[in-house]
Amino acid sequence: MGSQLNFLSSKLSVIAVCGATGTGKSKLAIDLARQLNSEVINVDAVQLYKGLDIATNKATAEEVGGIAHHLLGCLNPVDGFYYNVHHYRRDCCRLIEFLHSQNKVPILVGGTHYYLEAVLWRDFLRISDERQDHDKLPSDPRDYYATLMNLDSESALHLHPNDTRKLQQAVLAHFAGKKADPASPKKASLSSSSRSECPRFPPPDSLIFWLDADPEVLKSRLDERVSKMVSRGLVRELDDFLTMAARSLLPDQSIVNSNGSVSEETKKAIFQLANEGLLPSVGTEHWCRGILQSIGFKEFEGYLQLSPAERESKQGRNMLDEAIEKMRTATRRYARRQQFFELDVFLLQLNSFETAITAVDKSRSLFNVRWINNRFIRRPAAGGIPVYRIDVTPFLTASTPEMAEFLWTSSVLEPCLATLRGECNPPALSPEPFIEPKPEFPSDSSFPPPPYICASCNGRIFVNYSQFQDHLKSRTHKKRLASLKKQTNNLDLNIPLVNKSTE
Repeated sequence: MGSQLNFLSSKLSVIAVCGATGTGKSKLAIDLARQLNSEVINVDAVQLYKGLDIATNKATAEEVGGIAHHLLGCLNPVDGFYYNVHHYRRDCCRLIEFLHSQNKVPILVGGTHYYLEAVLWRDFLRISDERQDHDKLPSDPRDYYATLMNLDSESALHLHPNDTRKLQQAVLAHFAGKKADPASPKKASLSSSSRSECPRFPPPDSLIFWLDADPEVLKSRLDERVSKMVSRGLVRELDDFLTMAARSLLPDQSIVNSNGSVSEETKKAIFQLANEGLLPSVGTEHWCRGILQSIGFKEFEGYLQLSPAERESKQGRNMLDEAIEKMRTATRRYARRQQFFELDVFLLQLNSFETAITAVDKSRSLFNVRWINNRFIRRPAAGGIPVYRIDVTPFLTASTPEMAEFLWTSSVLEPCLATLRGECNPPALSPEPFIEPKPEFPSDSSFPPPPYICASCNGRIFVNYSQFQDHLKSRTHKKRLASLKKQTNNLDLNIPLVNKSTE
């Protein structure tokens, strides 16, 4: 079977494994690498850094089982001052070329989908003129609307003046020469300056395995994993890393007490720097920056600043319990952010080896990954890469280790291998690019163009006519009208409260 897999998989340039935290991405990547005689490239931003192996959930030596891993624990914390997604893409693409020269298929795995997209689509990040375009933006975000109105008034009318993020995207899209479609804001977003349309390895040279699970089942697994992290020595690891970070970032201060622990003043200085965003950065997904953005430091901040004696007190133990619960909550929140969003496209799904690949009906499914849906699937057809959803719920709910291993092999690993062997033949490898959005109102409508302003409610602005009409019928609006009417009656003024032509 190995030789057959090697032969068929040689047609692929890259295999990607993605999904929410706790779904078994690393396990699948390692198993596939073992079957394909290949190697794994990490796509998790915080796992790039040395240290915090427990907090960042790096695979253990036993789990890795001798499979070569790249871009894993290779950076020092201070490297985060300069290392960003552009550097990662450069390093990852060089590794891919090297593995190709060894006749190996790189397996990318990790939960930082932003980094994964940067590698899989060559036009995801525009390096040239990107800084110049941002330099053209007004210094005050409140001026974005006026800027867009001057550049593209038709598009500006369909965006809210306070939605600075979308206004910035629209202005940058104009600088990039990509005209938005004002009649269809959702469709326009697919053509924004950040929308990638050119796969680095076009199908059939690449594919994505997406691990997914029932949210309640995943929640229980994540809670259990946090408990195991604590029992494995999470607190000691955080203390040790805090000492290392202090020595690197605060070389001029007194770092260690006579008993070998980090002084309270130093701990406070480290956390102050973190809270002010002054520590090394590879992104801003979590509390602070660099490897300290990994879940654990913010949640344990108060407890880590306690002395050994204070930690043994009743208050200290209570703070530890609260920190563990905060970490469970943060982990679940992070998984949700990676995982669930209303499914509005068709996917290719792997349910089991027997059922192979089936299409998921958007009206019935509630499973999706926000980033995977919005970035990997909802894109022009020519720019898509096949995404195969694998439900790992049976594996996560196994009652015994033996049953778990059986379910992993039968419902996760074997379907993936069958796909690589070419035994699963869906009608089309690429999912539907996107569902055509419904127009905000009929093209032949006599409704006035946006924006719609309610003078009675402090000039509240709407860009959608139906939302404006709903507002006029709302209890809040009616109460506002009654209040204004009462005020004008008390003043004995005969002033019209609303424009009758608009209400």
